Amino acid sequence: MTEYRLYRRDGSGRILTAPEVIIAASDEEAVARVRELLAMPCEVWQESRLVAVVSTPEKAAS
Repeated sequence: MTEYRLYRRDGSGRILTAPEVIIAASDEEAVARVRELLAMPCEVWQESRLVAVVSTPEKAAS
């Protein structure tokens, strides 16, 4: 298992909080977990490597 860090960002790209630690078996699993928790844009890092930039999902038009 690998430790990943989730950095939540505001609309202008600033980091909002201290990183949250996510433990996952792979990059794909870590990103999937972040997508489940997602409430705002964020970045997923594994040590000094950027794994993914995750955006908020688009709202479906009514």
